Amino acid sequence: MAVNYTLDTFKIYDKEFQDGVEKALNRNLDVWNSSTRGGMILATESLKGQYERKAIFKALGQATIKDRDPKSVATIVFDTLDELENIGVKVNRYSAIQKTADAFAKLAQDPDASFSSIVGVLTGDLIANDMIETAVSALMGATQVEATHVIGDGTKEMTFTDINSCQYVYGDQFKNVACIFMHSSTAKVFTDVNISEKMSNVGGISIQNGTIASLGLPIIISDVEALAMTAGKGVLFLTTGAVTLTNSETPRVYTDFDMTTENTMLRIKREWAMNVSCKGFSYTKGTVNPTNTILADKASWTKTASDNKTLGAVLFNTKS
Repeated sequence: MAVNYTLDTFKIYDKEFQDGVEKALNRNLDVWNSSTRGGMILATESLKGQYERKAIFKALGQATIKDRDPKSVATIVFDTLDELENIGVKVNRYSAIQKTADAFAKLAQDPDASFSSIVGVLTGDLIANDMIETAVSALMGATQVEATHVIGDGTKEMTFTDINSCQYVYGDQFKNVACIFMHSSTAKVFTDVNISEKMSNVGGISIQNGTIASLGLPIIISDVEALAMTAGKGVLFLTTGAVTLTNSETPRVYTDFDMTTENTMLRIKREWAMNVSCKGFSYTKGTVNPTNTILADKASWTKTASDNKTLGAVLFNTKS
């Protein structure tokens, strides 16, 4: 018997679509949060407005600790606890996808339920990838504000010595570096460095085990476009909480089908928003709903941290 789809009987299932999105998104976010050891925090929280403001306090200088004379009753001067403000920004996204109902009929699949579920999973994967791209764009822009946290000029390959140098930008807080984030092409070149070093107790063991020696730091590999620099590619050394990207609005889903085409088109559109913030920096560009290109521009960010050891990342510019 032929199946008759009418406005009353046909429905693209929002629930199946949303379930597919959430399952794929949560799977991706769990992996990123754990693999970066908290260097990149991807979360969900409802946030009003276009900006996210968090009050922080300026670090106290060592001069706050003073010598005390047990015999003195002299008047003292109190130091001030200065308040600063970290500002993150909201970016808005949407996806709009269509497919003919006939395409599912040819596969002997229920077009409404199958379309909803399949598109949901694919959309969830894309959203996760977009979150990574957006987070890295913001980090690349913010980190370049502080010259002491940018090492290399893109003319040489990264070595073990460079990893050590990037860690020790944080001085006695070097242990706060949680992971290294790099492009696959950079990872390939660095693996070659591992092999050429022939270090029996460092590179050798890692090569035998199929991993990359990196002085104990996990390496996260992702081919995000934001790592590209004017010369070379960026490698980010992330501390805990270096960048936070939050799904900040309840997503909206709109479904429809178009009968004006020869083959009926199934359509689904999703709208959502997310806030991005970088540790130790405020977004001050003033452009509402910035693109990733704007986020990757250091002119969009201002350093708020009074102590460079509390900044989120170090950027090494390595040869492509």
